[in-house]
Amino acid sequence: MTYCPIFEPFYLKYTLPENHQQAMIDKLNVYCDNKLANEEGIPPRPNGWACEVETSFAEQNVGRRSLASTHPHSDDLKVNEILQHYIFHSMQEIGWPVSNYTIGTWYNSYGKDHYQETHSHIGSELSGVYFLSYDREIHGAFRFINPFEDMLYMAYPKVAENEHEGLPSFFKAEEEPIVNSGDLVLFPSWMKHRVLRPFPPEQPKMEMFTDETYPKRITISFNVNLFDWFEQAPSTIRNIANV
Repeated sequence: MTYCPIFEPFYLKYTLPENHQQAMIDKLNVYCDNKLANEEGIPPRPNGWACEVETSFAEQNVGRRSLASTHPHSDDLKVNEILQHYIFHSMQEIGWPVSNYTIGTWYNSYGKDHYQETHSHIGSELSGVYFLSYDREIHGAFRFINPFEDMLYMAYPKVAENEHEGLPSFFKAEEEPIVNSGDLVLFPSWMKHRVLRPFPPEQPKMEMFTDETYPKRITISFNVNLFDWFEQAPSTIRNIANV
């Protein structure tokens, strides 16, 4: 007998070593300091986003291979050199051909009542989130949405009664990766996901903070777009040696 899974979603999780964690913090600080020095302030929320979050997504250059796509592939945060290491090894792990690709990065900063609606990154092949500052006791959770909605009806009685313990993940409406500050999650760009608004009943430590003193939830997000050799993308193999 041969077990052959098909159409299988996944996510990969890494915990970055301290030197990479510090480098990500330093690069974001430099980016934000430059914004303050130029008096540019907080960037506006992108058109079409139905959420509350401070993000640099709208500032990115579009310049993509598909006119229908609005996802960036510029790296204003200058974290590509670090991310390439994990993207390269992720592609090897999942059996994707390691080819040329571009990486687009942006940051998201969530205040006390902030959240992000369900969305995907269609138009890219691989996406990821680096949790620069994240505390499960005060911050909204990151959750994947089950793409196999019809599966839920097979376990409807248990799902309706919220009895998820012991159920395979494909019977759950959502899946929440257990992450901490310093963790990196990569996943196929078509997988829908969201960021929950934090609620005091579930996270009583939130009552300790005002809107001004609340430690923000900060993430660096990115998209990966694969290119064929003839499209003249930068060489992955050449750049990976610098990490």
